[in-house]
Amino acid sequence: MLLPSAGRAPGRLVEAGAEHCERACFADPANKVPFDMIEEWKERNEIEFRNKLSYMPEQFAEASQRYSSDPKDYLLASILRHCVTVRNKRPGNSVEKSRFMASVADSTYEVLDRLEACECGILLKCFLKLGHRDYALQRSLIDRMLQRGQIFSPYASISALNTLLESQSDHLTSQWQHNVEETSRLRRRLFAQIHSNLDKFSVVTLSRLANSLSRMSSDVRPLLSSIRDVLFERHIESSGSDGLWTEEVVHLFANGFSRKGILDKRLFDYLRNHIIDSCSGYNIDVLVSLCNAYSKFGSAEYSNYVELYSRLAEEIILQRRFLTSRHTCVVANAFAMCCVCHEHLLEVLDDTFVFNIDSYDSRQIAMMIHAFNKLGYRSRNYQFIWKKCTEQLESYSWQGLTMIFHAYTKGEIRDDATDTKFCNRFNHLFNLMEQNASGAQMSCTPASDLPQPTTYVSLVYSLVKGNIMQHTGLMAHLAKGCHANLSSYEPDEIANLTLAFARIYNYTSPQSPTCDEQVWRMSSSVLEAITKRLKEPTLKFTAFSMAKVIESLGDCGFSQSAQTVLLLIKRNILILDKLSYTHITGIIKALSTLGAHDEDVLSVLTSLKHNKNSRQQNANMPNNSADGDSIQL
Repeated sequence: MLLPSAGRAPGRLVEAGAEHCERACFADPANKVPFDMIEEWKERNEIEFRNKLSYMPEQFAEASQRYSSDPKDYLLASILRHCVTVRNKRPGNSVEKSRFMASVADSTYEVLDRLEACECGILLKCFLKLGHRDYALQRSLIDRMLQRGQIFSPYASISALNTLLESQSDHLTSQWQHNVEETSRLRRRLFAQIHSNLDKFSVVTLSRLANSLSRMSSDVRPLLSSIRDVLFERHIESSGSDGLWTEEVVHLFANGFSRKGILDKRLFDYLRNHIIDSCSGYNIDVLVSLCNAYSKFGSAEYSNYVELYSRLAEEIILQRRFLTSRHTCVVANAFAMCCVCHEHLLEVLDDTFVFNIDSYDSRQIAMMIHAFNKLGYRSRNYQFIWKKCTEQLESYSWQGLTMIFHAYTKGEIRDDATDTKFCNRFNHLFNLMEQNASGAQMSCTPASDLPQPTTYVSLVYSLVKGNIMQHTGLMAHLAKGCHANLSSYEPDEIANLTLAFARIYNYTSPQSPTCDEQVWRMSSSVLEAITKRLKEPTLKFTAFSMAKVIESLGDCGFSQSAQTVLLLIKRNILILDKLSYTHITGIIKALSTLGAHDEDVLSVLTSLKHNKNSRQQNANMPNNSADGDSIQL
């Protein structure tokens, strides 16, 4: 637009000044707008100012912006100021709050058909801040935001996503959950709009978008992959972009992509470089979250993240006074997953853990013990930790007790009294569960803390590995539970079950000094059920899991499975070459024990055994062309 210019020669025309535009759009929002909504407010004011410039001179547009009497502007100003005052004051009268929000809802409906997408986003974010839930109004705002002709707002789309996220966290009372089709329709439309406008997001808003998307229960991997592609095309390694990769941006990208398992090595390597250079300014929450995110890659040595973990450990040690129980557990678990034994950090975690051990729940204690065991770290407080966590076993419920026991069977401190204490507690929980199921007493146990199908596998496997098989009642409960859930188990779980019940079968057989006919018959029943499942052609074993199944059945001489074992070998004939010489020998021995005879299968196995033996001998022969000097790493 061309306007007369003040202070210039009469008749001279210039373009609308950028300075005036910025002054009108970005008026000081202090004490009027929450600090984390300033960018949204600026975006809204800029869009509003541009709209006014289309039909009035700049000076009038600026005045109209500053002294507006539009009900829409009054609505936004009121709710934003309310967010500021609520943040700075104690919670007020709930009746007053209800009245205020009711008036906001009425005013919103009155101006709904004139709201811009960015204004819908501001209202949605304010509702989230104030904890206000109004399904009809929030749905109408998102619907208005998605209408054709609206100017796309990255901030508004993130606020809409967070509104949908809040709805999925309240499964019992949320009307969003009661209107599944409408919610799914809005979600699909929102995803489609975001996908077609990814080029309008900055690095900062992309990071927030990725983090919000990763918390959605629906499949967002395609959209997250598109965000990754946009990052590489438009933002990564572009000139002048280094300053944009702040602590928040790096953290949200790492957390968002790792949460959904999108472990793009190129992206995480780029983030790693920024972290190593600037993590000295990161707060403890971010440092802990980054440890967790990069632990998804597994071995730090293999993924080339040893230096990263070293830097993170150094910073966590410096900020040790800020460590909470959650921080301590997450960091210990992350370093265990990436196989980095940082002695100084583990000592800090150990001391922090012991000093505040009463604030840890059973699951957290189990995580700490498991992490120390996996890293081979010998805690200076080992005996105290175990004494503390085992003296109150009666107070633990299913999940915590199972994790504690799993760590216990892998530890160094073992005694018969504690073994019996664990078994009695598990048996008591099983008895309570059966009483509740039969209606003998009212159940007060939440469904989330009842044993899951995998709990049975983990527990029986830990008992067998720990050679704790003398408790008849507990073994009977486990056999019953595993048998009932057998159809839901994956091949690896079936392999572990086969090994466990094969050993129980031997331990309790009539020929054994520890004979227990009841448990022996139940273990035999489980092995028969496993044999039936092995016949399923859809069951895809790895070579190692298949070998574990066959060798276990051979060890206990379960002859009923002979033909099924032959069928299993024939069905997986192409993966036999992946097995070691020892495993192939074990399979041949198992076939002989089971009385399974098949010349073709035996010929293949014998040939593979010979080839494996030849390769092993060749590998062990000295290389005459070498100079004999070993390489020191």
